[in-house]
Amino acid sequence: PGEVAFHALLATTLAAAARHEEAISSYQAVLALYPGYAQAANNLGCIFRDQGNTGKARECFETAVRVQPGLVEAHYNLGNMLREDGDSQRAIEHFRAALAAQPGHARVWNDLGCALQLLGRIEEAADAFRRAVGEDPDYGIGYKNLAGALRELDRLDEAEKYYERARHFFPQDPAVAHYLGALRDANPERASAAYVKGMFDAFAQNFDEILVKRLRYRTPPLLFEAVCRALGQVAPLRKVLDMGCGSGLFGVHARTISHELIGIDLSTEMIRKASERGCYDRLEECDLLDFLEKASPKCFDLAAAVDVLVYFGNLSEIFERTRTVLRNGGLFAYSVEADLESERDFRLRSTGRYCHTRRYLQELARQHGFAQVSFSQAVLREDKGVGVEGYICVLSRNASA
Repeated sequence: PGEVAFHALLATTLAAAARHEEAISSYQAVLALYPGYAQAANNLGCIFRDQGNTGKARECFETAVRVQPGLVEAHYNLGNMLREDGDSQRAIEHFRAALAAQPGHARVWNDLGCALQLLGRIEEAADAFRRAVGEDPDYGIGYKNLAGALRELDRLDEAEKYYERARHFFPQDPAVAHYLGALRDANPERASAAYVKGMFDAFAQNFDEILVKRLRYRTPPLLFEAVCRALGQVAPLRKVLDMGCGSGLFGVHARTISHELIGIDLSTEMIRKASERGCYDRLEECDLLDFLEKASPKCFDLAAAVDVLVYFGNLSEIFERTRTVLRNGGLFAYSVEADLESERDFRLRSTGRYCHTRRYLQELARQHGFAQVSFSQAVLREDKGVGVEGYICVLSRNASA
């Protein structure tokens, strides 16, 4: 027992001093002497997790909960690993096990809510977030997450109230400011770059699973089909720009018609996901308007914006700069959510995404020297089981304009 205690204290001291390799050796010595030391297994898992060794971290957390089923920290850590790996259902089981041992743990209630939300169980998620802030009234992220869940449930007055509470804790948070603006019918010309980057960095790990499976996202193939119809039978395009490439869902299609394919995105994590697909010749982390301003004139044969313009209200500058970087006859293909209700050019919805009117889009094309190749209405994805109507548009750069 004395040797176990010595190695355990040494490991804890080394870990606190960021001497991680030595701490790992000490924790392994503890577990060799006493395999049932659950706290040591959990602590070792935390070091492996922080080093990015998710496989070994998961093994350690699983060992810890097996030998001590009531160890809250281990269930919590394992639940978050499973959630990040896309296994939200098993994550929920471990969060609930942690709460069975410690029902007043606000952080576990919050992360349970996040896992439920990933599965589309929004009502349950809202209840979990509400419990989190009930257990700890100063738990700011719980208010932000509760507001988001209520917004998804269309309980907009309640959502606004909790976003206002969240702003007390996070006065500079771009997401809180963005959604408060949307709920209060503000209509800024674009979503802030900080909001878009933060959202997609957080969303990246589970992006494809949620978008394609849960929301039945179909915009990339719809836009690609429209581009192919516009091109007819032609050789691969010399240079193609995927504007706001995300994880590369459009890029895998564009690769088949591109000699050189460039993807840009604000999100570091999305650029990483796109890189893993291996379909781009070059990827760049940057703001769309900044990229277009610096790009050489008349260098692209196709510029595609798939589910990108929903984060911009006023599209005039994007149309202008996109025309500049397209060769004569080059194509600008984009999708937007359709505003079928208002007469305004654009409108920021409670979802945090913009919708645009057909009249506004067609007027922009005329003003900025584009000829309309195709313009169609289609269901782009689903939201709470209801189809989201949008426009799939392909324009051609007029040589004379």
